[in-house]
Amino acid sequence: MLIVSWLICGATGSQKPTAHDATTIFHRLVIDLMNELRWEDAHLIGYSFGGSTVASYAHLNPETVSSMTLVAPAGLLRTSQLSELEKSYMQGGDAVEDQARKWIIKYLEGGQLVVPSDWRARVERGEVVAEAVRDWEMKNHKGHAASVVGIFRDGGVFDKHSEFAQSASKGIPNLSVLGELDELCSAQDLQELGMENVAVVPQVGHGVVRQSVPEVAGHIEKFWKSLEGIA
Repeated sequence: MLIVSWLICGATGSQKPTAHDATTIFHRLVIDLMNELRWEDAHLIGYSFGGSTVASYAHLNPETVSSMTLVAPAGLLRTSQLSELEKSYMQGGDAVEDQARKWIIKYLEGGQLVVPSDWRARVERGEVVAEAVRDWEMKNHKGHAASVVGIFRDGGVFDKHSEFAQSASKGIPNLSVLGELDELCSAQDLQELGMENVAVVPQVGHGVVRQSVPEVAGHIEKFWKSLEGIA
């Protein structure tokens, strides 16, 4: 089995293109990567923005998706539920940009970013402390905050219900793994759209992929073992 990890441009760790983050750009990157690898199809896993991308990609290119796993997927927030102030943050502009950045980053973090006091010792033990990495990025990567804001506004976080429902209708084997406390997505949200195979990890939120690694990996392993042709 060959596993390829792909970081979406703009998703916190990389500099994005100067153009708006649009899901069509991400779809093109997936297609180009698969062409480069000479793969006709693949088992896709996407986390957060990546989950939204996998769902919308699968609905447009189902013949290239052997299975899809969505981990805490974004895409199911509704702009209609935002306040007028929050809608102005989504529109952007010099008058609100500083506050918009603070709101978006706080929203994604589930509150103020708190770096564990023992992060140095944990890093020395070989752990990746995501909070410390994000803190470093905020302080040292000049494009980091703008990149996060850009993908939140234009990368497929809101109102993708139709794409999720259509991808679910394609007959592609699928699994969704969520944190019980995730505010971006719930099991009910997915099940109402036809994504019925949902595993919920208790007492964690959107950071489930970092906070509950064995549980997330276990659900994916069990799902993959249930599919024929994976070794």
